[in-house]
Parts: sequence; C-alpha cells; structure tokens
Amino acid sequence: MNALTGTLLVARQSFRRAFRGPRVLWLGLVTLLPLLLALLQSSHRRGGDFETFAVTTLFFTLQAIVPFLGLMLGVSIFGDEVEGRTLTYLFTRPLPRPVFYVGRLLGMGAAFAIVVGVTTWGATLIYGRNLDLAPSEVRGAVAAAVGGFVAYLAFFAALRVLFRRALFVGFILAFMFEGAISKLPQGNVGQISIWHQSALIFLRGMEHRELDPEAIESIGSEETAGEAWRVLVAVFLVSTAVGAWFIHRRETPIPAATS
Repeated sequence: MNALTGTLLVARQSFRRAFRGPRVLWLGLVTLLPLLLALLQSSHRRGGDFETFAVTTLFFTLQAIVPFLGLMLGVSIFGDEVEGRTLTYLFTRPLPRPVFYVGRLLGMGAAFAIVVGVTTWGATLIYGRNLDLAPSEVRGAVAAAVGGFVAYLAFFAALRVLFRRALFVGFILAFMFEGAISKLPQGNVGQISIWHQSALIFLRGMEHRELDPEAIESIGSEETAGEAWRVLVAVFLVSTAVGAWFIHRRETPIPAATS
C-alpha cells in the first residue's frame, strides 16, 4: 500500500469516526449556535438589519465558533491517541507516521467542514429572508467559515505535535493574541490573522452592502478575496507539512498506565 492510498484509507475511517462519540454531541451544539442565534435575531426587528447579520457573522461565527472548533478538533487529531495510549499501536503498523497524521487531519477536517458549512448556510439563509441575499453572497459567507475552519484546524493540529499543552497555547493564540492583532489598523501585522483572511472573503462577497467602517477598519480596500484564499491555503499546507514532518522525526511520549 502506497502513501496516497494509505492516507485516503485513514481519511475515510477518520471521517466516519468523526461522527461518533461524546465529542460529536457538544461540538455539534457549538456548531449550531450561529443557527440558533440567527433564529433568535430573525424573530426580532434586528433580524432584517444587514449590519446585525454582518457583525454576527464576522465576530461570532468567524472569530469565536470557527476557531474554537478548529482548536478542539485540531488538538485531538493525535491527542486522542496519546491520551488513550493507542499511538504505539498506530505507529507499529506498516504505514508511515505522516500518513496517519495527514489522513486523520483530512478525514476529521472534511467531516466538520461539512457541518460548519451547513450551519453557516442555514444561518445565512435565515438572515437572507429579510435581507434578500444573493446566492453568491450566501456562498461567500459559507466559504469564509469553511476556509477559516480548515486553516485553524491544520494550524492547531501542528501545534499539538509541537507542544504538549497545545490546548492552552492554542487558546491564547486564537482568542487573545489573534483576537487583538486582527483589529489593528490596515497595513500592520493584523493581516497575518486567519480571521482577517476569512473576514476579507466574507466582506468581498458583500461589497455592494453598506457596513459601518469602524467594524472593518482593519480590512484594506485594496485587499482581494483571491489573496485571502492564497493565505488560507498556505496556512493549511505549511501547517500540515510541519505537523507531518515533526510527527515523523520526533518521538511522542505516551502517558504511563494508571491502576
């Protein structure tokens, strides 16, 4: 079995496993929060306000829900195997270590990318009943959420390979450090934020809509959605390569068994 076939096999198994276990229940509830919020807001007058829809999508879905899901799933790509003491079994199989890493990343990423996409699509449609959103605008919102999620997932998965306390480090990066730098004025380091790129994709799909400039002051008028996609793809590919390389080169300590 070559590496490609092995990766696809592991990805298929991981895709199926992603919808099993207690994690699916509470992560599924988290994923549904944008949909529930959209239903709540649509029942009030504010549901027909484009700015409410845009701000909710930008700062709730893209900057809270999406990175949280990416963090919790990313650290579990191999964290589950380390904590469950099954990593040794996986690594003694005839497939190389990076195959399991990349396969699990692709499988779990595909599974929850579908969930994120469906819930974002549903929430956008609810707002769209009052806002008359075009199909391209709905697709832009879904693409921004899915693209950001996949980039966060790969980044935090690599972080778990590098650090034992990746959950703590990832929380600081996602909700403190990145949350701060993404709000910096145009032309600064805020452009390295994953949220910045996701927000750019979302906003470029809504260009003919009016939005308070203060809410998006970190987004430059010269920036394009194409550039944002290139950054997100680069984050995914580089993070995946770094994680696979370190998982191949570094020995992973297994917790001692407890009686």
